Order: sequence, then structure tokens, then C-alpha cells
Amino acid sequence: MKRGMLLCMVVGATIVLGMPGAALAGGGCHAGVTENDASGDHKATVRMIDACFKASLTTVDPGTTVTFVNEDWTTHNVGGNEWGNFEDMREGDAFTATFAESGIYPFACSYHPGMTGAIVVGDGKGAGSGEAITVRPFEATSPKV
Repeated sequence: MKRGMLLCMVVGATIVLGMPGAALAGGGCHAGVTENDASGDHKATVRMIDACFKASLTTVDPGTTVTFVNEDWTTHNVGGNEWGNFEDMREGDAFTATFAESGIYPFACSYHPGMTGAIVVGDGKGAGSGEAITVRPFEATSPKV
């Protein structure tokens, strides 16, 4: 009996400890952080592909419009602190957010733990308040025939 319990504990610990750290912690994406320096551009794009944000870290100047587009076969959403698109986004759906003030604006998909990212505006110093963001919702795509 004791031997059976010990075996179960060892197998259970092996399964838990053998999992990748990202799966346990829910941080990062499959291939780690991807970066896009869009400084100097008036627009940037963050794509949702393979349950990851690409790029997961995007740097832009104040006043830049960032388009978030779902290019994945599965449903996602984008939630930030007082900003984002919390509605279901299916393949082809998109919305834009214009970041007026310097700061760091983290975001995540509430359906997929570890699907996280951030927009760094300007030097990244600032409150990063969602009140300084203008979000234009997406329009649902027509059903494919």
C-alpha cells in the first residue's frame, strides 16, 4: 500500500515538474518574446497567430495607431487596463487603438493563459492609463460562403 502511494506521488511530481515553465506560470508564448520596433511609423500591427500575439512587445511613438488582427483559426480577445476589445474576435476580425501618451500598456487574451503582450509608447515612462487610448471597435466579418 505504501509502495503504491509512493509510486503515485513520484509519477505525479514527475508530470508536474516535467512541464515547461511557461505552461506552469502562464507567461510568454510558445517561442518567447517577439519584438516590433515601430518607432517613427504612424501605424503598427499586432497579429494573433497560433494563440500568440506577434509581436508580443511593440514599441511605438505617442499618437500611433495599432491594429490588432486575429489571423488565427480560434477565437481571441484583447484586454488591457481600461482599454481593448473584450468581445470575441474570430479569424479576420480586427480593431484599432491609438496610444496618445507615453507609458507601458500590457494586454492579454482572456481565453489563453500566457497569451500576453505590451505596447511601449515613447520612452515607456508614464502612467499607461487606458483613458489616454482611443479604441475603434472592429466590425464583424461577413460569414464565408
